Amino acid sequence: MLKPDWMLPADGAYLTRAFVNYLPAKSAGTLSQALHFEATNRLTGDMLVNVGRMSMAASLEVRCPLLDHQLAEFAAPIPNGWKLRNGQGKHILLRALGDRLPRKLLHREKMGFAIPIRDWLNGPLREMTRDLILGQSFLSKGIVSPSFVQHLLREHETGRRDNQTWLWSLLVLAMGLEDTRDARLPVPPAQPLAGAART
Repeated sequence: MLKPDWMLPADGAYLTRAFVNYLPAKSAGTLSQALHFEATNRLTGDMLVNVGRMSMAASLEVRCPLLDHQLAEFAAPIPNGWKLRNGQGKHILLRALGDRLPRKLLHREKMGFAIPIRDWLNGPLREMTRDLILGQSFLSKGIVSPSFVQHLLREHETGRRDNQTWLWSLLVLAMGLEDTRDARLPVPPAQPLAGAART
């Protein structure tokens, strides 16, 4: 989707450098690093913020008992094999609570504050999305490949693939650039592009 100048290196060393302030010591395994990042960054800067806003908007008071600091401190050093098994997370928690909770609740899929972005992009936001992310104002910035963006839109509109994540991100980016049309676009990252990942 991105033009070569905007691609980031795909090697782990680049990610380690980029997230040096957000990851534990290098000796920590990949799962431990991911869990640490989720707990110290995504939870506090994204998930809990959204839960707080949405619950307050509905006059609800939300409690997160599994975020009790003593429980978190107890759980952190537990071996990763007890946390994740056969692709299932929270293994030790499910084992500990298995005989106390209804089976239907124990194995229910996660439910969040989902919004119907997929339907919006094929409905009321369809024309605006096309106008913005296929418009000359956005494409002239040289950030994305026009043909690939058109491909993403076609797939989404025909139902072949749900591309809401990429299309929504492009729409937000295009709208942001429209709002700051006179602002200078940041210079693409000056890094070696060999082995760069294509998003």
